[in-house]
Amino acid sequence: MAAAPAGHAERTSLLTGPGPVAHADVAAELTRALGRAIAYRGVTPDGHGEGMIEAGLPEQVAGLQRAQLFWLLARGRRRLALR
Repeated sequence: MAAAPAGHAERTSLLTGPGPVAHADVAAELTRALGRAIAYRGVTPDGHGEGMIEAGLPEQVAGLQRAQLFWLLARGRRRLALR
């Protein structure tokens, strides 16, 4: 995607890899690659929902399922059972 971004414009992609990666792991890898400290500051599911509402998203979008999805992804879950 980074090499040919035009082919991915207006599309949504789920980025995956060989294994789960938590946000703290991404921050640690960026710290190593950039040579400066990168910190991950966790956000609670409630805080994430509140932030979406403050940004102007409808409350329905910021509901429990969105916060729950954020919670799972923040802990490196790759597969989600969506109902």
